[in-house]
Amino acid sequence: MDKLHKKHVHKTKSGGTVSQFIESKNLPADIQISSFINFVHFGSEVILTPDDGTSWGPVSGEIKGQVDWRKELVRETGEKAGVLVDGVVLCGYISNESKVGDSDSVTTISPICYSYCHDINPTWTPKGIMTRELFSHSNVKEHLAKRNDEGQMLELYLYIHDQFNRDLRIEFSFLPDEMPDVIFVTSAMVFCIDDDNRICLVKDGDEDFYSLPGGGRRLLESPLECAKRELQEEAQITAKNFKIFGSIIVSFYSNDVLISKMQQARYICDVDVMGEFIPFKDGFETDERIFVQADQLLTLGKQFKNNNGIQIVEHLIKIQLDREHNA
Repeated sequence: MDKLHKKHVHKTKSGGTVSQFIESKNLPADIQISSFINFVHFGSEVILTPDDGTSWGPVSGEIKGQVDWRKELVRETGEKAGVLVDGVVLCGYISNESKVGDSDSVTTISPICYSYCHDINPTWTPKGIMTRELFSHSNVKEHLAKRNDEGQMLELYLYIHDQFNRDLRIEFSFLPDEMPDVIFVTSAMVFCIDDDNRICLVKDGDEDFYSLPGGGRRLLESPLECAKRELQEEAQITAKNFKIFGSIIVSFYSNDVLISKMQQARYICDVDVMGEFIPFKDGFETDERIFVQADQLLTLGKQFKNNNGIQIVEHLIKIQLDREHNA
């Protein structure tokens, strides 16, 4: 951490303040908290806001008075980005020492955290420059590198990202035929069935494996809207008869303590209109579309090569047999 500490020790242009990042799981009890920085995770993506109208950054805000700083962080994050968060994990804090007069100084601290979006405020209205967008890890790095802060926010993010992956244990479990309303949905994938009872798979140009059409949910998009959009974008198919196939429940643990849950929706549907497949159409990364039998998923689909994947394929085969029996 010495390199990181040195990276974050700097004087302001006025020469009146020295700031230092300190790795810690706890905040000092006797120092005033002035503000926070919160890297909000939405599935595999991160929510950024334009903090000065031109530069994207994590959600940040003031901590006013002697309050529960975590509750204030949740409230301010909701106001700034229109999202509700839980599972706030402290990774450290910035200590700001400012001179007062010739000899005295005042020290304040700013918690540096990550958290999880567990719901969206549908009535949230942006105020001024307040808005938010989702960005992948690579895009977060790209935007933070453009900030006029000597790379400090990017360095903080890379540290947070490292902590996020180091401290975290993630468990996946398949829940057939259900999608609980109380657990937030971050993505959707689709079992799209053709007239020969085969399942659609797609492949991106930079990958060597196939997967179900699907992807991350946009803010304010319903899970079903996400499924239909991703199927159209990736497989160039319009489908009908959408039904809930089940969901993947994703549980996040930090130091073996459950801090958040979310789910990945799974739908099943039938091909309605199958367009001629054009690789990389409209700038999307998909370069191949194939149709396979259910038992081929175990060898062709990377996401099925685990215990949950076996359960999912078995559930799919059962559904297909029931459909054939009832046809």
